[in-house]
Amino acid sequence: MSSGTTTYYVLCPANYVTGGPEALHQLVDALRRLGRKAVICYFPLEESHGIPAAFRSYDIAVGRPADTPDELIIAPESATGLLRRFKRARRAVWWLSVDYYFGREYKSWLADAVRRLRFIVTRRDLSFAEMRSCLHYCQSEYAASFVAGHGLPSMPLSDYSTVKVNDAPGLGRLPRILYNPKKGLSTTRRLMRACPELEFKPLVGLDRVALVDVMNTSMLYIDFGQHPGRDRMPREAAAAGCCVVTGRRGSAAFTADLPIDEVYKLDEDAPGLELRFKDIVDDIFSAFDEHHGRFAAFRSSIAGEKRRFLAEADAAFPG
Repeated sequence: MSSGTTTYYVLCPANYVTGGPEALHQLVDALRRLGRKAVICYFPLEESHGIPAAFRSYDIAVGRPADTPDELIIAPESATGLLRRFKRARRAVWWLSVDYYFGREYKSWLADAVRRLRFIVTRRDLSFAEMRSCLHYCQSEYAASFVAGHGLPSMPLSDYSTVKVNDAPGLGRLPRILYNPKKGLSTTRRLMRACPELEFKPLVGLDRVALVDVMNTSMLYIDFGQHPGRDRMPREAAAAGCCVVTGRRGSAAFTADLPIDEVYKLDEDAPGLELRFKDIVDDIFSAFDEHHGRFAAFRSSIAGEKRRFLAEADAAFPG
């Protein structure tokens, strides 16, 4: 017999310290702060795992999921196959991205095509038909649009940046371009070749303190990646006071997901990308305070992300 009190089990890959796993920890933390029973379950589920040091500031309980009607098992879209193990518990999918459902890594178009074919032939994740019995939560409008296109209703469930918002103008900032080499590197390399006079700095080998420091002292962050969800690093860079220039792929095409002026979103497939990029960068570097001011609404939105996330979690997961 059901006790009437739901326990929320959030499935999370073990030993990954990236944006997706952090969002999963944020959800458990939020639910516990709201008075819910919430547990993080690292997979492989048969093994024991500790909380990564980077996530120990969150209120986290670690356990293994049960399979009773009193449980709700929440899996990220990249691990829906694990939900097949649960026959009695209710099941949910949190779409932190769209693309990772298909196992995409964007190493090359050919590699992605092979991975997609392998995914179709050796499917281990749930199909869309199988997911009709699941609840669905979406971190981005991009994901919500994708899920709705497959006839699946969803509720919003975002995440939040932990970088302190820096509204100070450009005094002391360096005219350098920050980028994540894991995101859109082929396009970034094109731009680097076209603009050898500009300083490009890859965000690698930095701990959290050093990452935020370099963002707080730089003028621009660029991201020409696939934006499979509301990517964390563009928000972190904007919160730290950088201007942000992106492409138009994935969630970057959705104003709700990336609410910046369209002038800062460049179509990487259109002719003349290098010239348009150089023009906007030169303008940002020569009139940084003006451009910085045009990101004020975005920074304000980022500052309110945690409050909105708590409200979304409260609505999505009743006590």
